[in-house]
Amino acid sequence: MDLGNLDTLPGHVKSLRTAYPDLDAVIFAAGMGQFGSLEEFSCSQIQQLMTVNFTSQAILTRELLPGFRKKTRSDMIYTVGKS
Repeated sequence: MDLGNLDTLPGHVKSLRTAYPDLDAVIFAAGMGQFGSLEEFSCSQIQQLMTVNFTSQAILTRELLPGFRKKTRSDMIYTVGKS
């Protein structure tokens, strides 16, 4: 799943729900990092970082929530890290 391609994310979630109808947990652990001072980043680099690390996670959460709310119990775990 390419987290940088936001338009494809709803379709991926639909495929996951079809393949795994009992899905009741997800761990959001994917992301990307870039090191340096903020002023060294181009606007497109900042946009890509935000797309992969935040916007894609928000879209995936939005797509998963309706099904998860129908479950007796469900979990979403978000990790943030820096190497």
